Amino acid sequence: MSTLFNEVLSLAAEKRRPFVQERPELFVQMFERIGHPEGKVRDQQNYRLFIELLSADQIPHDIVKQWASQLPAQLVDFESTVFGRSFSALWLAGIVHADRQLQLLSSAQYETIVQAATKLLSQEHDLRSFIDEKSGWAHSVAHAVDLLVACVEHPMFTLPAGPPMLQAMKHAFWKETVFVDDEEERFVRLVAALIGRSLEEEVLVEWLEQLFDRVEQVAYTQGYTPSWFKGRTNTMHFTKTLYFKLKFSHQYDRLRGVSSIFIQKWSQ
Repeated sequence: MSTLFNEVLSLAAEKRRPFVQERPELFVQMFERIGHPEGKVRDQQNYRLFIELLSADQIPHDIVKQWASQLPAQLVDFESTVFGRSFSALWLAGIVHADRQLQLLSSAQYETIVQAATKLLSQEHDLRSFIDEKSGWAHSVAHAVDLLVACVEHPMFTLPAGPPMLQAMKHAFWKETVFVDDEEERFVRLVAALIGRSLEEEVLVEWLEQLFDRVEQVAYTQGYTPSWFKGRTNTMHFTKTLYFKLKFSHQYDRLRGVSSIFIQKWSQ
C-alpha cells in the first residue's frame, strides 16, 4: 500500500477533505487498485477508503462522474480477473446509492450502469466467493445483485428494467454451482426492492413459475444430473427464503402462496 494511502487512512475524517483536494493523484491510484489481486489492498484498504470518502462527500464530483462513466465497461470485461468486475460493481453500488442525494448521474449514465449490472449477473462465469486469505472475497454475483438493488432504489428506476433483472437472476441459478455464502439473501433483497417499487405481483408470479418450469423441463430432458441438482438447489434455496420474507413482511400473498406450492412439490 502506498504511503499516500496510509496517510489518508490515518487522518481524522474532518482533516481528510483539504488533504485529498490537494492530492488528485490519490484518486488515480484508488481507481487503479479497484481489482487488485490482494484482498487486503483491494477490500480492506482501497474499498474502505473509497466508501469513507464517498460517504463524507469528499471525492470531487467530477471524479465521481468520471468513474460512473468508466466503471460499467469493467463490469462486463469477462477477459479480466473477477476482482475487477466484482469490485467495480461494489464501487458503482456506492456511487448509485450516494447519487440519490448527490444527483450527479445523467439518465444515460444510469441506464448504462443498469444494463451492465444486469449483464454481469447473467453472464458472470467466475462464481467463487471467498478464495483464500491472500485473495480474499471475489463474490461477483453477490456484488452484481448489490448494484442492481442500488439501481432499483434510485429515483431514475423505471419498472421496465425489472423483468430483465429477474431473467438475469434466473440464469444465475443454472451456472453449474451451488451458492453457499448466503447469495439467496441477496437475490431476495433484489426481489424485495422491486416489490418496494411496485412491480406487479403477477409479473413476479409468472417469473417464479418460469423458474420451476425450467426445473421440471431439465429433469424431463436431461434427467437428474449433477447440473439439475445444482439448479434445483439454488432455485429452492431462493424460493424458501422468498417465502419467509413475504410472510414476515405481509406482502404479495399470492406470490407467497405460489412459493409454498412449489416448495412442497419439489421438497418431496
